[in-house]
Amino acid sequence: KIPTLQEIMDLAKESTAGLYLETKNPELYPPHLESTVIQIIRRNGFEKRVVIQSFNPRSVERVKALDPSIPAALLIDALENDPVEATVKIHANEIAIDHNLVTRDIIQKAHERGLTVAVWTVDEHEDLKRMIALGVDTIITDYPDRLNRLLGK
Repeated sequence: KIPTLQEIMDLAKESTAGLYLETKNPELYPPHLESTVIQIIRRNGFEKRVVIQSFNPRSVERVKALDPSIPAALLIDALENDPVEATVKIHANEIAIDHNLVTRDIIQKAHERGLTVAVWTVDEHEDLKRMIALGVDTIITDYPDRLNRLLGK
């Protein structure tokens, strides 16, 4: 069974964990999806514990238009355009980039523009160490125990 967003939030309430929620291509779901997600976030008091992210800029723009206070991220899996400028253009708070693409220059430019930088999905020990050394803000991993050991937690 696939859990509902409400069921996920019910589980997360028992911890301090934050949630990254990904919306997919807006053409594939009803136009009210983002507003429904935001309603569930508000109802559960998760406004400061969630980031809504998407590869689709239109979805991120909808989120920010509906509630500018909810953090949103543009997912980046290719460097066809300037990822920082693309993120700023749609009023997102964060650039969420494939860890294989991130550079010190991208991180610096993002920070200069007031964005946070998340990298995904970083699972190998050496990659985790490199992301820490680069100074990214968030590391998404399938192995939080590995990351915690590197961070001394």
